[in-house]
Amino acid sequence: MYIYAAIFPWCTYVKKLYYNSEEKRLISSEISGISDAFVYTKAWITVAAAAILLVLIILQVVIYKQKIFDFSMTNNKIVTVCIGVYIFCTVISTLIAANRKTALWGGTAGCEGVFVLCAYVIIMLSVKYSCNTYRAQYGSTAKSPVEYIVLTEAVILTILTGVELFYKPVAQIIMGSEYENTYGDMISLTFNSPSYCAAFIILLAPFCIHYLLQAGKLLKTLVWSGLSVSVITAVILTRSTAAFYIVLLETALVVIVTAVLHTHGTSEVAKKEAGIKSNTAAKATPAGQGAGMPDNSIKSNTAVKATHVGQAADMPDNRIKNNIAVKALCLTGVIVCVIIVNVISGSRITDSALNSAVNKTIAIHSDNYYMVRGISVDKGAVTIKGSSNALKCIINDEGNIYFTDEYDNILNVRSDGDSITFPYPYDMISAGFENSALWLDLGYKGRISFAIKNGQFYPMAADGSLINDISSGDKSGEELYTDSYKKIDALFTGRGYIWRKTLPLLKNTIIFGHGAGTFGLYFKQFDYAGLLNSQGNVDLIVDRPHSMYIQMAFSQGILCMTAYAVMVITVIITFIKDNKCKNINKLPVIIAVIGFYIMELITDSSVTVNPIFWAVLGLIM
Repeated sequence: MYIYAAIFPWCTYVKKLYYNSEEKRLISSEISGISDAFVYTKAWITVAAAAILLVLIILQVVIYKQKIFDFSMTNNKIVTVCIGVYIFCTVISTLIAANRKTALWGGTAGCEGVFVLCAYVIIMLSVKYSCNTYRAQYGSTAKSPVEYIVLTEAVILTILTGVELFYKPVAQIIMGSEYENTYGDMISLTFNSPSYCAAFIILLAPFCIHYLLQAGKLLKTLVWSGLSVSVITAVILTRSTAAFYIVLLETALVVIVTAVLHTHGTSEVAKKEAGIKSNTAAKATPAGQGAGMPDNSIKSNTAVKATHVGQAADMPDNRIKNNIAVKALCLTGVIVCVIIVNVISGSRITDSALNSAVNKTIAIHSDNYYMVRGISVDKGAVTIKGSSNALKCIINDEGNIYFTDEYDNILNVRSDGDSITFPYPYDMISAGFENSALWLDLGYKGRISFAIKNGQFYPMAADGSLINDISSGDKSGEELYTDSYKKIDALFTGRGYIWRKTLPLLKNTIIFGHGAGTFGLYFKQFDYAGLLNSQGNVDLIVDRPHSMYIQMAFSQGILCMTAYAVMVITVIITFIKDNKCKNINKLPVIIAVIGFYIMELITDSSVTVNPIFWAVLGLIM
């Protein structure tokens, strides 16, 4: 289990993945598949590891009669029921799915099918069982192998971040000519997108900060100082605003809670010390009068007790309070090194930090653009409705193309050979012809194109394929894009649009879902008005909801998502309620779980990072 956790995030293998017959309904016929280096390999490693771990768990339970859960505790009963509901809904959703091929394997792009989703539970239970066995064998105060796993992952993360910062993306090194840069300067390392890389760092950062605060030796302090700063630098370079602030919050929580626990521990020791002195003084007179106990023995016994108490007080004090200056000096040195690295890299780190802090993204439209309310195609005419007028592109019987306003008044356009310009109030629009198609630039990030065939217009994708329906698909009849939609759709860099269009689909997934990886087959694609106003581009396929909770509610059912949420919340509440936070070594675990739990609100589940989360969750069960 520990080997799996240490090497899993970095496993890669380049493989050509082909779309199945169900997925080809959504993808252009000219595209047979994709080149992948991350999800397929990690999916099979996860399934294989889970299969081995499941056999080992069964052997331990059946042969050695060992228990994973203590069912006398209510919280364990709740967690067990939630796990059962999760697995049941996941399996049944796959069996009854209309797109069973896709649901079985989770789709070509995700590879997070029913086997992987069930493997997550096995990984979590394996970690829980391993922790219980380790504590039973070595004691609760024994040093955990988790520190060595975190050390390994943090070192590899630092090295790969340096590679991407000064050389080229890791994916490009691995994939060669098959690599397509879709993320610009954002780092993604061995994850299939920067957001998943950032999610992994959210799990890693609290541990690095914790081990830095607990470090007693100079070398250890220096190592964890460097790794802590490099991990925070890495999340900055992913340019994920949410992850950036979550990691900052995690860092603050680790520092504050550690200080509070240290203060609480010191005060408890002081109370015990005072109690010992008081008790000794009370017993001194009787002992001297008739108990026969020598005065030297009392002093000796008191000294021994005081020594033990003093040692207990000194441990956290030496690790935290007395070494603050050393830690500050090490951190300062590391930060200076990062500043030098930033200068050498052309201020890439500071630029990424500024972009992350203010959520600076590429604008989806220019300042002067034509606000699209709706786009429709009717045989020989394209109608683009704006806020206060409309633009029509018409082909007449002779095959000539002309442009009119909403009242069919012909517009006096100008052509310079390459493009067509329009008079006021359409002066922000430009148009042109290319490869037997009309393109229109409305001021958004991307253009819209219409193929011209047999005297008619046909919406055309970037790859040349024709699109049948570009309506919103929200309800029967024509619906204009409203200002309220625009406000909602702009939330979380365009995620609001996807969430708004997805929520109506959930009325059919209350108990069971449509199956893993099938989201793109149900989501209304090619909604030109919605895509332009939320993404600035119509040439994209929405194949995931960008929220793990919505994703689970859609693919596995709302019941399954609820069971998952209840399970995680139960584990967190039980952990805090049982005062396990007084065990300072558990502090980074609970903070990492909470941080990732928040991050999942705006990111999808991915086989490249979610197995690590389930493993971390098992640490506090």
